[in-house]
Amino acid sequence: ITLISELGLYPGLLSSGGRLNPRGITNNLINPCNIETVMEQISCEVAGVYLAIHDLGVAPVVLLKTVDERYIPIFIGFFEAVSINTALNGPPPPRPLTHDLFSDTLAALGAGLREIRIDSIDDGVYYATLCLDTQMGDLSIDCRPSDGIALAVRKNALVFIDETLLSESAVTRDQLPELREFSDYRL
Repeated sequence: ITLISELGLYPGLLSSGGRLNPRGITNNLINPCNIETVMEQISCEVAGVYLAIHDLGVAPVVLLKTVDERYIPIFIGFFEAVSINTALNGPPPPRPLTHDLFSDTLAALGAGLREIRIDSIDDGVYYATLCLDTQMGDLSIDCRPSDGIALAVRKNALVFIDETLLSESAVTRDQLPELREFSDYRL
């Protein structure tokens, strides 16, 4: 964690400890999913999970890509990288991973993941919202982008990023650090 923070890759890697996030709500708070009040959202595809190579080391990164080929690198934890990569590329694990369990639980409860919205950043930490269709109506749940993306790839849900955040965070392919396929990583 220190190495990644020193690289400036993911300075807020540790949990916010329940503090208010940039949207003014504490982590894991459930709210009605109010689509009308959301800023302009741009659709992204999950381009893959990679290892970003720097002079001081490597860090897992999930790469989002827009239709106009802008990229949003989000540095994530190792276990989240394994989960997303497994959902994208297989093979399925012999036992469910945590995100598989949550996905199965949503299905068993009759809830569907409509989309994930990556909607803010604070001190290098991205924040996201899961938008669920439930029997109680539409709900949004504050989440880490890596967890939301891990669920979205399992449920074939849409991934959006706030247009303002995209304009501030997106880079072109040649601005990305050196990337290696996460699947090539061996312990």
